[in-house]
Amino acid sequence: MRIFLLLLVWLVGGNTVFGAGANAPNVRRTSSFFFKGPEVKLGIVPVIKLEHDIAATPAEAAQIKQHIANLRKIDHPDFGLSSTMIGNAFAPVASSAHFDGGILTDHRIKTSDDVRALVAFGPKALPFLLAALDDKTSIKLSIGKDNSIFTVMYFSNELDGNPTNSVEQKATASLPKRDWNGETMDSYTVKVGDVCFAIIGEIVGRNYLAVRYQMTAIVIINSPVHDSELAKQVRAIWSSTNAAQSLLNSLLLDYSTKIISGGNALNRWQVGNGLQTGAAMRLLYYFPQESAGMIAEQLARLYDCENGDTNAVTQKSASDVSIEGFVKAVSWSDVPAVKNEILNIFKRTTDTDVLLAALPGVDSSNTNLIRARLEDFINRLPADEGGPYGEGYNLLVALGQKLDDSAKPIFVQYLQNAGLQRWRTMAKVLQQTQRQWAVELLLPALTDKREFGWDYALVPGQNEPRRPIRVCDEAAETINLSRPDLKFVMAGEHADLDRQIASMRDRIQQGK
Repeated sequence: MRIFLLLLVWLVGGNTVFGAGANAPNVRRTSSFFFKGPEVKLGIVPVIKLEHDIAATPAEAAQIKQHIANLRKIDHPDFGLSSTMIGNAFAPVASSAHFDGGILTDHRIKTSDDVRALVAFGPKALPFLLAALDDKTSIKLSIGKDNSIFTVMYFSNELDGNPTNSVEQKATASLPKRDWNGETMDSYTVKVGDVCFAIIGEIVGRNYLAVRYQMTAIVIINSPVHDSELAKQVRAIWSSTNAAQSLLNSLLLDYSTKIISGGNALNRWQVGNGLQTGAAMRLLYYFPQESAGMIAEQLARLYDCENGDTNAVTQKSASDVSIEGFVKAVSWSDVPAVKNEILNIFKRTTDTDVLLAALPGVDSSNTNLIRARLEDFINRLPADEGGPYGEGYNLLVALGQKLDDSAKPIFVQYLQNAGLQRWRTMAKVLQQTQRQWAVELLLPALTDKREFGWDYALVPGQNEPRRPIRVCDEAAETINLSRPDLKFVMAGEHADLDRQIASMRDRIQQGK
């Protein structure tokens, strides 16, 4: 069973290709994640000069130094510091977190307030973070093989970069090759300098992974504390007498990196799209005054109405960037010009993913618009989507999270003459949002003994024997989450579950 679980690797968004195992060559050098060829080109790079240097004041410098000192308190994995997964994030924007791959487990990801503050300081913090790259102070996070999950752990010197950035390419080319030589470690205690490496990556839009997982059962450590050459090259890339202008120039270059037609489509999208969307998010966060107009214009170009018909929407820039990804990357912004274009896209798009990407940028004051748009998409769903986590699930969760009780009639309508998939979808939706509606909406399902095709273990923690999950079982489990006093445990034979459900129904009908 343990070996089976190790082989269960999840992928999100098709962005990760894992190495073949411990002997896989280290190819993660000059492009995002594990691709060798760039297959991207540089477009026209905007030239924006800052009117004045954005440097830390003495008070801010003191805060930054204290935040760096506090990194020693970190005791949880985080993006760039996880032995069980690969992913990236931009800490000040919660919706930016993206998991690319790993093992099936609780990754225990937790971002400390100090990390979040340092990323928020951005270019002001860069000089201090670069200076601390070789800080040997141990934090409270240790990576070890004592849990018998990992078989190999070793040092490498992976350095992510933009293939069109000559400064980064020179730095990565200067790094000595560090393929696995057969040696392995039993444990590693993460250092403050390693955390600074990961934070720099978040600020500049690079996957600087001090600790990462690799299939199968491998942990790779990229430590600027252990490897002085790695620290040297990171400093060579990002050290500057004007850190803000240097970061702005790099982000503008990323923003202008385009995919090359043909070739490896996955590679092109991974690198080109990731660089553009990551740059747009950081430009708006660190340099909103300088970049908002440019990004608003790009949003306007993404969609074009033909002949004045707001229902006839055509995609214009699909060859350059993912519309959904770009919209999601900037929809959190409060800059009026950007918010206006996000609202226009929300009103006009016919694509569910783009609609949901734009939704965070639509003020809750637009309740009627939000309800009407999401209801229209929900009403056009097929009677059966084939599984519980389709467009219906995403639309209902978004609706429940964005609106109050005014969303309930749409939830009720969704269940009219519902088949198996819709009942299961609603149970999963109510586990995520508006749990207080679970009793009212799912009470009719407590007598439905149709089987979903999924199953459960008779004894929790033991894989076998198993029995089919029924509509009533999933409904009861969801109701129990909203009302712990209505006891239900998915364990035992169907007769055991039926007794629990009967008790639940009696208590509900008695108004208890």
